[in-house]
Amino acid sequence: MSETAILVSTALCSGLVATVVTILWQKYERIKIEKMKIFTILMSRRYDLASEESVSALNMIDVVFYKSNKVRSAWVSFKEAAKNQCRRK
Repeated sequence: MSETAILVSTALCSGLVATVVTILWQKYERIKIEKMKIFTILMSRRYDLASEESVSALNMIDVVFYKSNKVRSAWVSFKEAAKNQCRRK
């Protein structure tokens, strides 16, 4: 009886671990894909930052890169530079 209980509990635990690992991996991949999507859009439209696609990608930076302090810092610097450029005109 105890061997059966060990077998069942091992099977349940391994299934649970596999499910958790799969969920975490999918989350990691989804974030990575979103980061690459933003990068690709901004690089392909770098001469037309006012396009609808570019503006949408720029607006997603705070959401997608919420853990990356370097990117968010650069984004704040970019916004400040753009704001200063608009004031000069």
